[in-house]
Amino acid sequence: MTPIIAYCDSILVHMPASSDVVPEAEWTRARFYVENIKAGAKEFSVQQTDWEQSFNIRDSMMARNIFWLAGQYKGKKMMLWAHNSHLGNVYSDSAFAFRPMGEHLRRAYGQRYQNIAMLTGSGTYRAQKDLQLTPDTGHAIMPPIAGSVDAQLQAFNIPMFLLPWRNRVSVAVCVRSGRLHRSTSSRAGRWLCASGSIGYAIWTRRPLRSRFEL
Repeated sequence: MTPIIAYCDSILVHMPASSDVVPEAEWTRARFYVENIKAGAKEFSVQQTDWEQSFNIRDSMMARNIFWLAGQYKGKKMMLWAHNSHLGNVYSDSAFAFRPMGEHLRRAYGQRYQNIAMLTGSGTYRAQKDLQLTPDTGHAIMPPIAGSVDAQLQAFNIPMFLLPWRNRVSVAVCVRSGRLHRSTSSRAGRWLCASGSIGYAIWTRRPLRSRFEL
């Protein structure tokens, strides 16, 4: 990745601020694309040696992409779909200094940026192994751990609902007591506390039409 980073640096250094033959918008877009390529190459180059730096590079560039898109569609609303860890307002882990994309967006847009953590209690998911181009489908989701946030939400027996976190005391209690949401991710509870609300579906593959809000 080092040659790619060097090429991008060379382009950015020698690239004039404007062009007499290329429209300004296209020239600005070209420069932004080069910056994206450089960020991607740098992120890949440190993945195996410094995950903390890798995560921060990726999420900061994700936020920059959103800022750029927002500038292209001024006055328009935007919906993002990403993992809970990217959308959260903060990432609370003393052993990992990580600023997620959501933190960058919240600082820039304030309350205009609203996020929803998505959870489910059963169903299947897609996953892609390292060096594998095509994601595998049909992986079964592990049942919620007894007493976890997922298990408590599933106990409502409502197919799909949105739960605003107007009162976060109950979530804080779950996190402090260690009752997080899945054994595969010990930081899940922190993502919930960092979100504005939770969208929940009991089963991920069944068509759902009912809508409830608690």
